[in-house]
Amino acid sequence: MRDYCDIDLEHMLEFAEDLAVKAGHLIKELRGGKLEFNYKSGSELVTSADLKSDELIRRELTAQYPDIPIYSEESHKGKTDFYGPLWIVDPIDGTVNYAHGHFNVSISIGFAYNGELKLGVVYCPFLYEKFSALVGHGAFLNGDRIYCNQIDDLSKSIIATGFPYDKTKRPALMDNVRKILDNCQDIRRLASAAIDICWVACGRLEGYFETVSLWDMAAGFVIAKEAGAAISNYGPDNPDMPKEFNCECMLVSNQKLHRKLKDILYLK
Repeated sequence: MRDYCDIDLEHMLEFAEDLAVKAGHLIKELRGGKLEFNYKSGSELVTSADLKSDELIRRELTAQYPDIPIYSEESHKGKTDFYGPLWIVDPIDGTVNYAHGHFNVSISIGFAYNGELKLGVVYCPFLYEKFSALVGHGAFLNGDRIYCNQIDDLSKSIIATGFPYDKTKRPALMDNVRKILDNCQDIRRLASAAIDICWVACGRLEGYFETVSLWDMAAGFVIAKEAGAAISNYGPDNPDMPKEFNCECMLVSNQKLHRKLKDILYLK
């Protein structure tokens, strides 16, 4: 198996950054036209723009890196080797926002190797913000270094979360929402997990918790970690996945509040 060195990863990050911006331009153009709407699993929205963005990203990744599999929200099939080299893609994170004309929409591209997340790009085309990170090299927003904030008082913290499409899973989450509201300043619902995580990374939020899918968090994980965030899970580990891929009951926060937040979150 090929050993990916820093030089390889730097080139891969540059390529992923350019590709995320290209996909962002595409979905901006598509939103100005006629979109087609469908639903996965009866309730999860997918648009024609999701599929076209996915097609663009897959085509260019495959052309440049033909030997690396792609794990994408809209097109992954069959068994995936999570310990080999792997691109992890969300062609539009925040599809409902996108369909309703909101601005919190992102393209998320991450790369993992040996079960470890190595690099990530989250591009927000309507906000003109590009978050990126390479393990060991820091996290950046539009080329400027970013860090988590240092707020250590829960009562002054803003925490983000999201809500599952499966409404039977919402009661347990709502209990946690109440606890967060009882202990923190306020709560936010941006409806793009990738953006939530990046906002923790750049200090706009103190924390974020939610159960998500791997493509939602892979790129953001690297960005937040390189910005100094603490990342863990307030629920059980998934023994079938690499530790860094565990996106059940995910908690991302600044270092000073992490233990406090983990103590008040509860999973039934």
